[in-house]
Amino acid sequence: MGTLTQRQLQDKFAFLESCCLHEAQWRPQDVARVIAHHEGGPDGGTDIVVVELADGGFGVMISSEDYTGHGCRCDSATVRSGSLQEALSHLTEEERKLVQ
Repeated sequence: MGTLTQRQLQDKFAFLESCCLHEAQWRPQDVARVIAHHEGGPDGGTDIVVVELADGGFGVMISSEDYTGHGCRCDSATVRSGSLQEALSHLTEEERKLVQ
């Protein structure tokens, strides 16, 4: 698990919005702090960001890229929840282990 600065989070959002992040439920400016971050790596994999929002809620961003076929396949989404437990419930058990 790594750390993620506000600037890195903004850059990540900008990149994802240019290709595969649509209708984000929260944005970098809504974030009070990054709780956890898992970087998927240069060969694809899953990127996960868990945040506490300034309004007291919690958010998760999950994104993945697959470079194994023809071209690149990108998929990403954000979730906004009232509790950290609820936010983490949107992750698989394997994904939760990556950010604990």
